[in-house]
Amino acid sequence: QRYVNSMIDCEREGYAPIAYDNGIKVVDRFARYVPESDLVQILTGWEVADEQLLYEYNVSLQIITPDWQNTGRQTDRHLHEEDVLKWYAAELSTEGLPPVDYRVIVVVYDRETNKKVGGTDLVTGEAANIFSIQTFTIKPPG
Repeated sequence: QRYVNSMIDCEREGYAPIAYDNGIKVVDRFARYVPESDLVQILTGWEVADEQLLYEYNVSLQIITPDWQNTGRQTDRHLHEEDVLKWYAAELSTEGLPPVDYRVIVVVYDRETNKKVGGTDLVTGEAANIFSIQTFTIKPPG
């Protein structure tokens, strides 16, 4: 299957899936920094093993600094909101962020306990509870 979203209009090769320990799967993740709009555009695709998981877990998309500090630029939502499955498109503002390197990450967490869910990046084999979607650099003006 192929998904085309006008927000993410460039071609790329391969998928970047994540299998979470609770049966949730990110079938693909992609982001791009759009400096002329002061935005990061993010697209993630989701699958679940059991529909009940949609009501137990949330997803968080965030921009963090090189030392893993949250910039306050994030979007959190329930997995069942507005039929987010299969695809979820989001935009995060970069306006006012200082010129350094940043990382866009995805986190799945338990709605009641806020505990992050572990998983495995199916491309790299990395096990973690925070996964990178993209890195980007805000350049100084001029």
